[in-house]
This record gives sequence, C-alpha cells and structure tokens, in this order.
Amino acid sequence: MTSIDIYELKKSALAGETNALSAYVVLKEFEKDVADALEKLKELALEEAKTYEEKTFEVFGAKITVKNGAGRWKFDHIQDWNTAKNELSEIEKAAKQAYQNQGVGIMSIRDGEIMEAADYTEGKEQISVTLSK
Repeated sequence: MTSIDIYELKKSALAGETNALSAYVVLKEFEKDVADALEKLKELALEEAKTYEEKTFEVFGAKITVKNGAGRWKFDHIQDWNTAKNELSEIEKAAKQAYQNQGVGIMSIRDGEIMEAADYTEGKEQISVTLSK
C-alpha cells in the first residue's frame, strides 16, 4: 500500500519546495487509486450499511444514509419528443453558424428571417494528465 501525506505534499508544492507539476501527477495517481478502491468497496459497504436498522445513522465519525438513486425518464420512444429534439438540434447548429458568420461579416438567414447568433464563452485553460499503466 502506498502511503502519501497529501497535506504535506500540497504545502510543499504551494511553498515552491516541490515541483507543482510533479505533486499534481502524484495526487492524480492517488486520486485514481482512491476512486478504484471506492468503486470496488461500494457494494460491500452498501450491504453492510443495510444491516443497520435505520436508513440514516452515525458510525465511524460519519453520517450514513441508505437511499435509492434518482429514477430515470426515457422519452426517445415518443415521436413528438424526437421531432422537437431534432428541431432544437437544427436551431442550435444554425445559431452556432450565425455566430461564426458574424465574425466574417455574413448575415445568417433561416426560414426567411435573420438568425440570431448563439452566445459563445471561451473555455478555461486546463491541464490533462494521462497516467501510465
């Protein structure tokens, strides 16, 4: 089992004593291991939690609640829904195109009317880490 002092690593990197990128990669590895462990233990923990009499209880310094997840609705078998969804998709495509066209001075027309351009917000710069296996 790998042992890591997250707080010391964070403190050291924030103070400039440890390479921040190196610390970030170590923490991403740790995050992956923790997520894997949680996923593997989830069903066993649920079965253990169901042995308690109450749906909500406190144990191991934590409040535990056993509950059903949210239900899911499906609409894809409804023709009107599919038609409306496809129409919405076409409007979105046209509005994106209108946005791109306005940058080069072209007016977009849809069904004989000027198409209003979609609003675009630039995404924030981010870092992606792919861990070696």
